[in-house]
Amino acid sequence: KTLEDKIEEDDDTLQAALQDSKLRGIEMLGILKETTQEALLTTIEKGDDIEETTAEIVKNISYQAINQGEFTKQRFLDIANTVIQVCVEIADADQAFAKELLHGGVHGTKEGIARAVEKFKNDLKFAPEEVEALLGRDLNETRKELLKIDEEYVHMLRDCSKNSSGISRKIIGEILDEELDTSFAKLQRITYEAREAISDRLEELKKNASIFEKEFKVKATKRMEELRKEMNELEKKAGERIESMRNSPRAQEAHKLGQRAWEVAKGMVNGAIKGAKGAMKKDD
Repeated sequence: KTLEDKIEEDDDTLQAALQDSKLRGIEMLGILKETTQEALLTTIEKGDDIEETTAEIVKNISYQAINQGEFTKQRFLDIANTVIQVCVEIADADQAFAKELLHGGVHGTKEGIARAVEKFKNDLKFAPEEVEALLGRDLNETRKELLKIDEEYVHMLRDCSKNSSGISRKIIGEILDEELDTSFAKLQRITYEAREAISDRLEELKKNASIFEKEFKVKATKRMEELRKEMNELEKKAGERIESMRNSPRAQEAHKLGQRAWEVAKGMVNGAIKGAKGAMKKDD
């Protein structure tokens, strides 16, 4: 029996936790497209709150995938493009919910990117100075990476629209024409704030450099060795995880993760609706 089979027999909560863990590594596992597809098809099959559930699904999937690798603009765009392409394919094939799928897909991926950038900005406040000094050059590169990410995201959407021969071309075009200024202002603001946070942190590092300059080499060497060991361990675990995935049916795994992504998103949407109804009753 597989680990999943054993856990499923023992405890549904543990099974859900295992699926959540795998959802956080879907890009590394190479099934980002399949998982998104399964989750969105499940959403259509259920037939309610499609736009809201789609947005929640792709926001969570995009955010988790972004956090699994390098913090680069191209990765953000590649992940968003993969997810949007799934929305386009499903919308073109099944036009009944095309508008809901594409609106949810566009706004969900945008929110996923914004959430990842926000997390990076907040994490930067608590990063050890010794490690940041080692990564000073990388922080400069990251600051450059965040330039015009909103513009390139819009450009990516326009390409998706042009590549569609179905109804998606028109709907994405309408989203860009009608909602561009307001919808993408948040992403623009968050990336600007993240660049400013990086600049402030780099200035702090420069001011404090003379204080720990003498002991820095010893600390840096020790920390780099620790990081190297951690990375080797992560690579080993990732290899074992991928090998385990290869030994099980890919489509079945994507289906399980897609179902779980839908369950998580639907729970959030239902909670929001319930809260809104409660607030309305109080107002009455």
